[in-house]
Amino acid sequence: MSTFIKLLDYDNAKNKEHGIFNKLNYYKANSLIFSRIPGNPIAYWVSEALINIFADHKRIENYLDTAQGMKTLNNDLFIKSWFELEQKKSSIFNKVNAKWFPLNHGGEYKKWYGNNECLIDWENDGENIKKLAKKKYNSITRTVTGMGHYFKSGVSWSAISMKSIGARYFPKGFIFSNAGMCAFGESGLLVHICGLLNSSSSEKIASIICPTINIGPDQVKLFPVPARNSINEKSIKEGISEAKSDWDLRETSWDFLRSPLLTDYRANRIETVIDENLTDWSWPSAYRLVESIDLAEQVKSFKRHWTELFLELHKNEEENNRIFIDLYGLQDELTPDVPYSEITILQEELVESARKEGRIEFEESVLARQFVSYGVGCLVGRYSVEKDGLILADAGATLEDFIAKVPGARFLPDPDGILPLTDEDDFIDDLPTRFKAWLRFISGDRYEDNLSWIEERLGKDLRSYFIRDFYKEHLRRYKNRPIYWMVTSPSGAFRALLYLHRYTKDSVGKVLNDYLRPYRGKLEQKIRGLQSIVDSSSYSQGEKTKAKKRLLQLEKYQRELDLWEKDALYPAALARIELDLDDGVKVNYRKLGSILEPVKQLEAKEQE
Repeated sequence: MSTFIKLLDYDNAKNKEHGIFNKLNYYKANSLIFSRIPGNPIAYWVSEALINIFADHKRIENYLDTAQGMKTLNNDLFIKSWFELEQKKSSIFNKVNAKWFPLNHGGEYKKWYGNNECLIDWENDGENIKKLAKKKYNSITRTVTGMGHYFKSGVSWSAISMKSIGARYFPKGFIFSNAGMCAFGESGLLVHICGLLNSSSSEKIASIICPTINIGPDQVKLFPVPARNSINEKSIKEGISEAKSDWDLRETSWDFLRSPLLTDYRANRIETVIDENLTDWSWPSAYRLVESIDLAEQVKSFKRHWTELFLELHKNEEENNRIFIDLYGLQDELTPDVPYSEITILQEELVESARKEGRIEFEESVLARQFVSYGVGCLVGRYSVEKDGLILADAGATLEDFIAKVPGARFLPDPDGILPLTDEDDFIDDLPTRFKAWLRFISGDRYEDNLSWIEERLGKDLRSYFIRDFYKEHLRRYKNRPIYWMVTSPSGAFRALLYLHRYTKDSVGKVLNDYLRPYRGKLEQKIRGLQSIVDSSSYSQGEKTKAKKRLLQLEKYQRELDLWEKDALYPAALARIELDLDDGVKVNYRKLGSILEPVKQLEAKEQE
C-alpha cells in the first residue's frame, strides 16, 4: 500500500502547504488498482465501486467513433459566424452550390443542443482549405481530419471545458473542427451517449480519465457505457428539443423566427421532425392572431411558458442522473440533484443570483433589449412581423427584394437600410422615430403602454438608449461581429446605423448627401434660433442660460462635422468602397473603419 496526499483542490502554494496537515487529504491505495482504469491514471482517491464500472461495462469506443475535426490552418479566413455571410451562399438556406457549411466549433458550456453559430468554407469539397494544407505540409489528411464523418449526425462537446463535458446533439449537415470534438455512430446510441455525457456520473468519470480542462476524443472513448434505457432516451430527446427551442429564442440562431414576445405560447405546440432524435418545437406568431400586441401580457405568457419548460428540463436532468447512477451502481457516491445554475437554457433571460439560490426570476430588461434589437431588424428588412424568419440577408438586398419575399406587407423597411441617429428628432426616418412607428404598427391601441414598458425596462427613453447603449448591446449580442454598423463622427454628434447586408458602394454617399449635409443645414437653423434667444430681451435669464449652453454644444457639433466630412466621410463616399461578405466582418469593417464606431476586437491582427 502506498500513501498519497491529495492537494488538487487547493488553488495556490500557500493553501497546499496547509493542506498537507489535513488528515482528510491522506489516502492509502494499492498501485495495482490503477491498471484497472483505462490510461492507468494515479487515481488514488477512487472508490472500489467506481473502479468496478470500468471492468463491468464496455466503453464508448466499442459503440461509437470519437474523433477530432480539422485544423483549417487559417480560421480567420475559413471560419465565420453565420450571420456575417450571405444567406444564399449558406447550405443552411440554400442546398445548391453552397460555399459555407455548418461547423461544430466548440463554444461555451452548453448541454443538449446549441453553439451552432459558425460556418466553414467547404466550397467544392473544401478546395481552398485542402489547397492550403497541401501547400504547407504537402498533405491534406495531416490537418483535414475526420472527413469520413463530415455531414453525419452526432454528439459534440467543446475541447476545453472548466465544467463538466456539456454534450450536444446535432443533426446531419455539419463539419467539425479541432475545437469541436464529436462522436458518431448508430442514431439511437447517440441519444444514450448524449445522456451519459451530460450526467453527474459522467462528471465523476471525467475527473478520473481527464482531470485537466482538456476533454479530447481519446479520453471520451474510454468512458464505460451501461445498458440503454428506453424511458430515459425519451426524456433525453425532450431535453434536446427544449434546448433547441431555447437556442432559437435569440436572433443569433439561424432558426430564429421572431421576438419571443411576439409568440403565442397559449397555442398548441408545432412539432417538426428533423430526425429520429430531434424534433423542432415552435409556436405561432401572436401578431397574426391580433393586431394589437400588449407587451406586458406577452411577457407574462413568456414567463409562464418558459418556467414550465425550465422545470421540465430540470426534472428530466435529475431523472437522467438517477438512471445512470443506478445503472452504474453509484448510489453511495452520487446524488441525482441538479442545481438550477447547471441548467443551461435561459442563460441570458434568468437572473443568475436567483438561479444559484434555486429560484426562477426573469430579467425583464434583457427581454426589452432583445425586443428592441428585433424591432431594429424589422426597420431594415432583416425581419418582418408579417413573415417569420430571415428576410433580407444577401449582399446589396433592396426594398424590392423585401416586397417580393413578403408580398402585401403593410409595414415596409427603410428604403436604403440607413437610419440616422442624432440627439433630437431631426429626420422623419431616424432610428428612434422609425422604431416608434413600427411599435405603433404592432401595438394598436396599446402603443403608449408598450412604449412605457420598454422604456421602464431600459431605464431610459428610447433615444437615449439608441445613442448610449444600443450599439454596445449589439456588439455583445453578435460577439463583436456586428451586422448593423454605426457610422459616427468623433464625438457622436452625428450617427447613422446601416445594415451590412443592404450596403452598396453608394451607401456612404447617401449618408453624406441625404443625412449629414441636411443635418448640418438644420444645425445652422438651430444655431441662429438659439442666438436670437441669447440676444433677445424677451427671455428670462434662465432661458438664455439654457439656450447659451445648447448654442455652445451645437457650435462644437458644427466644427466637428465640418472637419469630419472633409477628412473622413467625403473621401469614403468618393471612394465608393465595395465589400465582399465572404471576407467577414473583421475584414470589411476595416474598409470603412475611419467613419465607423471603433471596435477594438475588430482591430486585432488577422491570423497568419
